[in-house]
Amino acid sequence: MVIDSQDLHCLRHHRERAVANGASMREVIDVIPQIDDHETLREISSFHRADHVLVVSDHEEKLLKDHFHLHDRVSISSFYYGQPPIIPDGRKNGFVMIGNYRHPPNRDQIKWMYDEIWPKIRSEIPDAKMTVAGVYADMGSLGMNDPKIGFQVRDSVPDIHTFLRKFRVHLAPLRFGAGIKGKIADSWYAGIPTVTTPIGSEGMHSGNFGGKVADNADDFARHAIDLHRDTDLWKRTQESGFQNLRDKFPYDDNAENLISTLKRVVETKDASRRSNVIGEMLWFHQNRSMEYMSRFIELKNKTPKTPSL
Repeated sequence: MVIDSQDLHCLRHHRERAVANGASMREVIDVIPQIDDHETLREISSFHRADHVLVVSDHEEKLLKDHFHLHDRVSISSFYYGQPPIIPDGRKNGFVMIGNYRHPPNRDQIKWMYDEIWPKIRSEIPDAKMTVAGVYADMGSLGMNDPKIGFQVRDSVPDIHTFLRKFRVHLAPLRFGAGIKGKIADSWYAGIPTVTTPIGSEGMHSGNFGGKVADNADDFARHAIDLHRDTDLWKRTQESGFQNLRDKFPYDDNAENLISTLKRVVETKDASRRSNVIGEMLWFHQNRSMEYMSRFIELKNKTPKTPSL
């Protein structure tokens, strides 16, 4: 059994609680999930029962190896992108945000943008326009649609990359989350620099980030304004985004790495299972509990029912 985790739910939820408790961005980044709730226990137990676990970020690979002792049964299988199409210059304008409205980090980032960051941007660019797009738009998100301040909230679009190419700067003010951010990689593929937070940039680059990173509303707004106005800065960060796609998410390398990892797991699964003491114990107790529950149900069904009076 191979688990494709995409992101660590327990890490995302512990970070969300840290934000709710007033933690700083640095404190949120440094959160390590503790085995103090059923969700974390269930997720980490499933990883230990698995033959292998795939993660998308080097941060989560290190966390699972060092803190949860998965060692050689976890590896990175990240996104993969082909060569970005040639993007004409000089036709981009406005800001854009994307994401599933039901995903808690996305709901939070829209509210933080609307309440704190967007007023700062509009104070310097009075005619600035923001477009927020994604699936599952709800009344809470649509309620922030406000043409008077240039803030449009809309539902999904048919082709995300074609849509993104209409805009100049992608904004991703994520205060919590886990994994790596497909929205940022998509914006780079579309040729758009991103302003995000340390949460958003985590695991996304090995050199220069394709945009700017800020951990507070003031700096975030300043970076967004600078990228929108400064053509040279925009072009440099656009190229950094393209370079990150080539370095971190190359189609051929990452696809081949996934295939070779799966082949290796299949070839070594018997020996790996024998050496996985924790996993074997978890499977033993799960199977025994199911056995005794089955016996209980069988006995219950055989017991004569007392006739009602």
